[in-house]
Amino acid sequence: MNAAILFITLLAQSSTETWVNTPRPLRLTHLDQCVDIANAAVYKNGAAQLIRETIGIEPRDQYFVIHVARWSDGGEIFQQNWYVYHAGTWSDAQYLSTKRIYGRKQVWFLYLQLNTRSGADTAYTIQTAKKAPAYGADAQTAADLFGVTLPAVGEARNVWNAELVSIPYLQSNVTITPKFPGGSAATFDNEGLSRIDFSAAVPVTKLSAQGVFAVADLYSRPVDIKSAMGFGSWPHLLAGPRIGNQPLKSILAGIGWGPMYGGVVISGGAHAYSFGFNISVGAVAGGSR
Repeated sequence: MNAAILFITLLAQSSTETWVNTPRPLRLTHLDQCVDIANAAVYKNGAAQLIRETIGIEPRDQYFVIHVARWSDGGEIFQQNWYVYHAGTWSDAQYLSTKRIYGRKQVWFLYLQLNTRSGADTAYTIQTAKKAPAYGADAQTAADLFGVTLPAVGEARNVWNAELVSIPYLQSNVTITPKFPGGSAATFDNEGLSRIDFSAAVPVTKLSAQGVFAVADLYSRPVDIKSAMGFGSWPHLLAGPRIGNQPLKSILAGIGWGPMYGGVVISGGAHAYSFGFNISVGAVAGGSR
């Protein structure tokens, strides 16, 4: 088995779990302080209390994927929203739209069904597919399945349930798809911080060997290479050859700080100081990888 076949085989690994559960009546002391029922929304400042009164734990350093769906009186999905909640310095953007999990082996999944029907029977199929790290050039992503069936029968009520889901692969994409009609899917990127990335160093100083350098970025502190900038706030080491013919004749070694770099270019036995921009491949690729 050659390296390419082995790599594809690793990416094809997956794990499937089926969770059969009974919905629980949603009874919160102050539901309106945690949930906007009309818009099927969970307030960020009420998410921790919601977790305490449903799951019964203190959030602390855990991740919670939350899906809220509101049914109409006619038995159709009227509103629904997805969230990722993490206690601490978790921004509004991360809570509302990022759908990012930073390399965890376990994550809580909590659903709320508002104005659904009594007698509803829910089941979830969880399939997690392994993927390559973000810095891999040939990353392949696979959809994971989460589903739920809520028959629209009986008396209307609000229900919830939750499960601590084990994720066997630290680099994985998790797609949660409700099976009931009208439910919309959401994909969650599960990958931790990284100590390595690749970028393009573009000199602004004049060099005898002018051009762009393909460099490896090495971080002393792990960073989120998928963020908007793709760099950490601390200086880091970088090194790499000039792109073009005979690349090893011109080598750049230096220090990067955010989107800038400074260093020395060694070319033909001579050296020159260089300063310029460092363009992160991860920032350019964004959520496409």
